[in-house]
Amino acid sequence: MSSEHSSYVRVGGVPYPVITDSSGTLRFPENGILTGLFMQGKLDLNEIAIAYQQGKFGAPEPGTEAQRAYAEFYMMLGYSVSGFASLSSFADMPIQYLSDTEVLALVAEEMK
Repeated sequence: MSSEHSSYVRVGGVPYPVITDSSGTLRFPENGILTGLFMQGKLDLNEIAIAYQQGKFGAPEPGTEAQRAYAEFYMMLGYSVSGFASLSSFADMPIQYLSDTEVLALVAEEMK
């Protein structure tokens, strides 16, 4: 991962990069393609949520691959960390802010 990310958080035990936006909000970096589709009205978050809850992407249960993929979808929309934490679908995925030491160890591991 590039050095443009200001820090990392663990979501459900998995580390993810986060950035601080111009207003000081900590958020997940957005995926330009997904954000573009969303802004054009081509992604309906309500329809996607219903499909997820109906199990159309796999079992919508805590700890499943479907839950992780659904969580990462929201992260790629550039959700703020606090906004993501308030989504009920991910209430069982604790968010842990990594210390500078943990971030350095994570970056060193990625560079191997």
